[in-house]
Amino acid sequence: MATLVAEKPVKTVQEDQAALLSAAMVPILAKAQNYAWGISGGSSLVASIYSRNSLEPADGGKPYAELWMGTHPSGPSRIQSDPSVTLSSFLDTSENAFTIGEKEVRGLPYLLKILSVGGALSIQAHPTRELAKTLHAQNPSAYKDENHKPEMAIALSPFQALCGFRDCNEIVKDVARVPEFADAIGRVEADEFVKSIKGSSDKAEALKKAFGSLMRQDEAQVTDCLKKLVQRLGKMEPEQKTPQDKTLNDLYAQYPGDVGCFAAYLMNKLDLEPNDAIFIGANEPHAYLQGECVEIMANSDNVVRAGLTPKFKDVDVLVEMLTYKDGPPEVMKGDVVKKNLKMYRPPCEDFQLEQVDLKKGESVKLDPANGPSMLVTISGDGIVAMSQKKNSASMPLYPGTIYYCQPKNVFHVTCTSESPLIVYRSNVNEKLIMESRSGSICTIH
Repeated sequence: MATLVAEKPVKTVQEDQAALLSAAMVPILAKAQNYAWGISGGSSLVASIYSRNSLEPADGGKPYAELWMGTHPSGPSRIQSDPSVTLSSFLDTSENAFTIGEKEVRGLPYLLKILSVGGALSIQAHPTRELAKTLHAQNPSAYKDENHKPEMAIALSPFQALCGFRDCNEIVKDVARVPEFADAIGRVEADEFVKSIKGSSDKAEALKKAFGSLMRQDEAQVTDCLKKLVQRLGKMEPEQKTPQDKTLNDLYAQYPGDVGCFAAYLMNKLDLEPNDAIFIGANEPHAYLQGECVEIMANSDNVVRAGLTPKFKDVDVLVEMLTYKDGPPEVMKGDVVKKNLKMYRPPCEDFQLEQVDLKKGESVKLDPANGPSMLVTISGDGIVAMSQKKNSASMPLYPGTIYYCQPKNVFHVTCTSESPLIVYRSNVNEKLIMESRSGSICTIH
């Protein structure tokens, strides 16, 4: 008697496609950070995306400041199908090294974030790798890792920030125009600064001395100078006030008596429109003031602060580490790759961002990324598939969908909503890596 052998079920083409897609795109859960400067739950983009990503309602009474997507231990992402597994652990048990040119990329070298900024962040800078190692060894409770932290922010709404020092000649004008500012620096030091700049001396060294004198000034002196200045500004007509005066008033309302308020006269104020971007390298001072953005940085949480914060201030380190370049920073507009697709590529190997912007019915092809990438939806609805064929397997896109994407896969993104579909894809900076000769990108798990 013949033995009957059960036939294995034959998978359909669509089932095969679905299996490939689910292996190529792994849904993840992001980590929300409720810092005091965030925007309250009802109005925060971070809260909105987090609640749909986590399927938990946002707390309307809490500020939602940042949404972290990555492997940093201070806020690790998790695998949606099994939240007990972190993205870092998932990468450790899967293909975890990628070769681009002569470089090996290990893990996830960057940290992707969405920020909802309701109030001023601290006057801060981020260290080089060398300084980060020193700071971590000396004070690991304040400096959590050994990595550098260059970063790039792309505005999602009108976005305000202080970034880099103003032209020294403009600062000189405000030292003369605002006596309380000069008194806070110290009259002798302020006069030396003016003399050095007008005499074409070393601008960076002169700026360092003036900034250091201000940041190390006696707290009572700073408080008194600020109080007198705010009172004087309050008696002036609006048209008499400069933009710097208005920024100081705004900062003082949030941090009365804080020396960081005087950054209004020292630093460039930027008013970014949606899709404008700024890159902030190591040792450059900055402070976000208001608005929402997508931000990407090297995989680090190292921040050296010296003003506009109740947190730990490391004034001496900040004063010594800055480059003291002056003048306005570059505002990046993104490079058009093709219709509906822009590339934001900063001068560092750790990261880059692509922006997809589609109207209903429009599609765009995302070429294979050779490094680890992530896909996050900001607004609109759509689908992502590995093929444009009819009835191909697809995954949904809406604010709240976040995917870790395996390298070397083609993706097709399509908008299905009346409102535009905005999606960002992160990756390492492949172009810059290919141009370098050797070495590796270090990351943290």
